[in-house]
Amino acid sequence: MRKVLLLWLLLAVACLLVWWGQTAYDTAMHKPESPVLLFASVDSGVNGSWLQLRADYTFAFTRALLLGDDAVTHGRYHRRDSVVQLDRLPPQGLLRSPLLLIRYNAQHRPTSVWQLTRQGQVDSSLAVFTVYEIETN
Repeated sequence: MRKVLLLWLLLAVACLLVWWGQTAYDTAMHKPESPVLLFASVDSGVNGSWLQLRADYTFAFTRALLLGDDAVTHGRYHRRDSVVQLDRLPPQGLLRSPLLLIRYNAQHRPTSVWQLTRQGQVDSSLAVFTVYEIETN
C-alpha cells in the first residue's frame, strides 16, 4: 500500500512539474499582439467575415459561421500606398484575391476594402469589406 501511495505521489508531482514548465514556457513565448491598424468586415446574413491588418505587417482573416467553427487565416502583408498584398488566402470564404485596394473618404479615412484582379483592376463581382473605426482607450 505504501508503494502505491508513493507511486501516486510521484506521479502527481511529475504532472505538476510538467504543467508548471509548460505554463512558464507558454508565458515566455507569448508576445503581445501588435495593434490593429485596419478592421474591415462583411456581413453575409447569418455568417460574417473580417480582416485585421496589424502594425507588424501581419494579418488575420476570420470566417465566422453561425453553425460551426470559426476559420482564421494568419499571414503577412505588404502595403504600398492604398494597395495591400497578402501572402496567402484562406481556403474558403469571401476573400478571394490577395490584392486589396483600400478606398478613403474626403477626410482621408479608410472606408472600404475592394478586391483586385491580377491586373490591378477592381473586381466588383467579389465581396467588398466595410472598414470600421477602431476605438482606442
